[in-house]
Amino acid sequence: MTQGGERLSRRGRLGGLRRLSGWAVALAVASACSGCGSSLPYVWVQDVVPPKAPSADAPIQAGDTITVFVQEQEGLSGDFLVGADGSYVQPILGAVHVAGRTPDQVQRHLTERLRGILAEPLVSVAVATRRPIRIGVIGEVLQPGYFELGVDEGILSGLARAGGLNDFADEDEIFVIRRHPELQRIRVRYRELMRPEHAAARFRLLDGDTIVVE
Repeated sequence: MTQGGERLSRRGRLGGLRRLSGWAVALAVASACSGCGSSLPYVWVQDVVPPKAPSADAPIQAGDTITVFVQEQEGLSGDFLVGADGSYVQPILGAVHVAGRTPDQVQRHLTERLRGILAEPLVSVAVATRRPIRIGVIGEVLQPGYFELGVDEGILSGLARAGGLNDFADEDEIFVIRRHPELQRIRVRYRELMRPEHAAARFRLLDGDTIVVE
């Protein structure tokens, strides 16, 4: 075999392995969405009622970053990541459990606990960033798998994480499988994602969504 032929053969084998590996991941993602096959009726993205964005007083969750300000106490103030156990480490108080509480509830809790340490503690608490959402992207994309996105990111961001569409993708056959609050199959066209005024471009993904490119 010529040197050029060897390179082509090697490239073909590597391409096949990459594609096999990608489909292995895709099948794993798809298995988490049983019953979401192409036979499920779909709705167009513009007909989907957009979910409400998290309010400022929504309960804090593990993975959120909170901003704590204690007046005249720089060492006690700052941005803190809420750990998997629902707590953040406060420089004086140690671990403080905040998950499941609203920022106002955490503010009152910290004020009460600091009252025995500071004369007149003045505390404020806010959510700086909500925890990332986790989505799946499968089908005719370059790198199918699971990805984390910001809470305000949409379909185009999800496709970008998966390396974009491959040569076999049908740009008119892109779907979002949403399991909560009810099972939905939402259809979009790729060209609509490029139009800022279109509902597809403004569509916000939710935790657990799966993008399927046919």
